[in-house]
Amino acid sequence: MYAARTVAAVTVVAGLLVGSAILTGQQREAEPPYDVLIADKVMIPVRDGLKMANTIYFPATRAGVMAPGKFPAIVARSPYAQRKNVSAEGRYFAQRGYVYVVGDVRGSMDSEGVLYPHINDGRDGHDIIEWLAKQPWSNGAVGTNGGSYLGSSQFAAGLTRPAALKGQFIHWASTDYHDGGGPWNQGAWMHDKNLGWSLGVARNINNIQDKPDMLRRIDEVLRNRDVYDAWLKVPASRWFELFDDFPELAKWHRDWLDHPTDPKDNPYWKQYALPPSRFAEYPEVPIYFLGGWYDHVQRNFSKAYVGLAKANQGPKRFISGPWVHGGWARSAHGDIDFGKDAAIDLHALTERWMRQWLKGEDSGVMREAPVKIFVMGTGDGHKTPEGRLFHGGYWRDEQEYPLARAQETRFYLQAGGTLSRQKPTAAAPPSAYAFDPTNPVPTVFTRAGAGYDQRCKPEYVGCKDTLPLSARSDVLVFRTEPFTENVEITGPMSLTVFFSSDAPDTDFTAKLVYEYPPSKDFPQGMDLIVTDALRRARFRNTLEREELLEPGKVYEMTIEIPPTSTVFKKGTRLRLDVSSSNYPKFGLNPNTGEPIEYHTHVRIANNKVYHDPERASYLTVPIVPGGGARPTSTASR
Repeated sequence: MYAARTVAAVTVVAGLLVGSAILTGQQREAEPPYDVLIADKVMIPVRDGLKMANTIYFPATRAGVMAPGKFPAIVARSPYAQRKNVSAEGRYFAQRGYVYVVGDVRGSMDSEGVLYPHINDGRDGHDIIEWLAKQPWSNGAVGTNGGSYLGSSQFAAGLTRPAALKGQFIHWASTDYHDGGGPWNQGAWMHDKNLGWSLGVARNINNIQDKPDMLRRIDEVLRNRDVYDAWLKVPASRWFELFDDFPELAKWHRDWLDHPTDPKDNPYWKQYALPPSRFAEYPEVPIYFLGGWYDHVQRNFSKAYVGLAKANQGPKRFISGPWVHGGWARSAHGDIDFGKDAAIDLHALTERWMRQWLKGEDSGVMREAPVKIFVMGTGDGHKTPEGRLFHGGYWRDEQEYPLARAQETRFYLQAGGTLSRQKPTAAAPPSAYAFDPTNPVPTVFTRAGAGYDQRCKPEYVGCKDTLPLSARSDVLVFRTEPFTENVEITGPMSLTVFFSSDAPDTDFTAKLVYEYPPSKDFPQGMDLIVTDALRRARFRNTLEREELLEPGKVYEMTIEIPPTSTVFKKGTRLRLDVSSSNYPKFGLNPNTGEPIEYHTHVRIANNKVYHDPERASYLTVPIVPGGGARPTSTASR
């Protein structure tokens, strides 16, 4: 049944597309061996009888018929309507002897069922992988590919252990959806992401595709900044006024909001992707991990690599570039440029991995170093023709991640705003500030990340001037003296803070800043963000339960800071900004102790950070010996 239906679909498409330069690869220096045939809306059944919609890209002969022989398949599944577009990945891999499958997840676009992000991706993915392996054109090997949601759906499918799964290429994807990979991050609601992402995905719900009024209502929010920002200004529980016409969206959003904790005996967050508690169950399937230092899920994603590398001996590779979410093809973002070598050919790298494991050919990938990182910050800081600061960097091979030779180093917060390797020796009053939720510290970068100068601009939500964020009275600034030699920091970091508040709950942020001194090209210097984090005080001990504060009592809390690989050059400074808001990236804490995002009022919190000998707050960073000096022979990509 499948063969007849598919051949008919392929015949129609072949007459339209075969022979075009974009599909045959005639614009490439070396022409791939195959043309491409496309079968659209192939409905693949899953175990509960529903059918999932897929577009399949087949290798074809120059005569416009399906190529003879057996081929491996590669699957990419998402809720982003990617199947509706002619896929560059589909063309690329079909031309090189793979059957490439782009699918709508359950409940999206043309797939049957009800859309609830991630929950059914494991079972459905398993069934589709096994179905593909049984087709007459299959060589029995199936791989999975994709990033973000498409990466998380790979983790979910892999956890079900399909026998035909032989390789995975996963980029910027989440495993722990309760902490850093989804709606919540160290107890804080991911405010901007949760609104924009949910509305974008809701636009692809299958049962509204023929309802233009409903699609228009979503577009009016997503495409009108004033309308979107107005929704950002209210607690997320108020978003149901917008969501109630979309029952699928309202259902998953309410479930997210109503599960701010992740107790061991509650299964809710354990349904998503690959929770860390299940790493040991994952099969030894070969996985290539690709992440970005400026990606908003990098803390979560890199922990997945580390956890799975410890859990099993399956072949793994890890690469981390200077990118934002999905930015592998760009060598610059925000206000900085890393040099042309920062961009990579992701398709070519993926194909080498798949050739190794799906075709059984030696592509050379396993003879390369298991870890490749882009070390940022070795540029000279000049202004590029595009007006960016040349931050620079280079690729380096490593044998493990985190780096075994990195030395955990503490920088202590000091009275007067310094950051020093010396622990405080004299009593000092705490640094204090008032956090007013009606005037939060603005997020000065995009939702996907990016390296921006931490100065306000009119285009950022909440910015009322063009001053640096460090000039605010509610931002505590701690900085090193200018470095007398280059210092490389590579790996995960943390801030251990001793604090008190007169409120029953509040937040604390940790932002690492690369301070460039003034120069001819940049007379004000640049306060370049390296990475940032936030933790809600009620989750200071655990994410399994909420524990409100006793006003005035001093507590200790550790904030996990996403990893980086950055060289602070001689003459620059490492700066730590501490505050209690980063809006709209994170939802505002009203300081009232009410249920998160269900608050009815806000209040000012008077917060204190301690830095005396008995309560010495400190930043922990991994310093790599050598100061980031470029090896005599750097790695090729």
